[in-house]
Amino acid sequence: MTRPSAAAAPPVSALWPTLGLALGPAVALGLARFAYALMLPIMQDSLGWTYTQSGGLNTASAVGYLLGVATGAGVGRQLGLRRAFLLGMLITALALLASGLTGSYPWMLLWRALAGVTGAVTFVTGGALAAELASAHDPRSGGLIVGGYFGGVGLGIVASGAVVPALLAAGVRWQGAWWAVGALALAACAYSRRSTQGMGGRVKGSGSGSAGLNLVPLWPTLTAYFLFGAGYVSYMTFVIAFLRGEGLGSGAVAAFWMVLGAAVVASSWVWRDPIARWPTRRALPLILLVLAAGTALPLTSAALTPVFLSGVLFGGCFLAVIAAITALVRRTLPGAVWASALSAATAIFSAGQVLGPLWSGWLSDLTGTLNWGLLGSALLLLMGAAVATGQRE
Repeated sequence: MTRPSAAAAPPVSALWPTLGLALGPAVALGLARFAYALMLPIMQDSLGWTYTQSGGLNTASAVGYLLGVATGAGVGRQLGLRRAFLLGMLITALALLASGLTGSYPWMLLWRALAGVTGAVTFVTGGALAAELASAHDPRSGGLIVGGYFGGVGLGIVASGAVVPALLAAGVRWQGAWWAVGALALAACAYSRRSTQGMGGRVKGSGSGSAGLNLVPLWPTLTAYFLFGAGYVSYMTFVIAFLRGEGLGSGAVAAFWMVLGAAVVASSWVWRDPIARWPTRRALPLILLVLAAGTALPLTSAALTPVFLSGVLFGGCFLAVIAAITALVRRTLPGAVWASALSAATAIFSAGQVLGPLWSGWLSDLTGTLNWGLLGSALLLLMGAAVATGQRE
């Protein structure tokens, strides 16, 4: 007889492949997208960038990500899921290494955009692999496998927080920090290659079942998703530069970033039941309100308590927005158009990510302080919360 607790966690046989898949988001987002924030202050000082230029690098990453989302399923069909997943991880790691080769702004834009494209391919195909792995287990274990996959973003944030601030504090230049992040990505790729052997065939179906797709009833949530994309990525781009400017040392910055990453890992489980049980017009505004509070908290005081609480609140919520959007699509649209609806939603979200860093960078340059950039991010999230209350199911 199976013990009642057996379904409470994935079987041991699934743990290592789950970790191997989770390292995909760790590289694609945790390292390739978010580790840049840790290097931004020293790169600004060394290269003389404005805040708008600094935000432009994450805009390039977001443009690449948008392209990668649009092509990821097609790449998976051509190469097979596992091969596309691993190739995306490898090229992302190489782009991170290349980011330490030169301070030329056009070249940096290219490497950021390339990492965005291949990181998105990794994220899309890895999600399909995680769903395949989850389908081989009971629903509860399968849910934990998928949650563990998305929680991989937090693993990348924790890893970069453990390594980059320590290197910079030891006198390593920003180029060396990029090489260290690239080396972490290569190590993750090597583990994923070993732990995912035998997984992944081809993407099933054409993904073009959009004949009956009507997203008009979802406009409040999709608008909120756009505003979320613009608001959250601005925080993740500039919060370290803000904290450095407020006098936080390397140890405090590293601890803050690692706490934020640990909260990301936990977020999939914290929000699972509210998202499943509550209507979107209740769950999504609450998540966005908590995100806005987390974004604004450092503006109230640079003391450690509000700063670390900001990391907990923000890290514990931003992946929950993606989960809430997915749940709404599954509840309100026919299964034949889920893939198309989620692709469209991701494109809208990515458009917000393109504009967000430029918006916050421009505000900060205009006012001469990052305070207004972070405040602008919090306002975008509050607007998203207000709009999301209009969603009907």
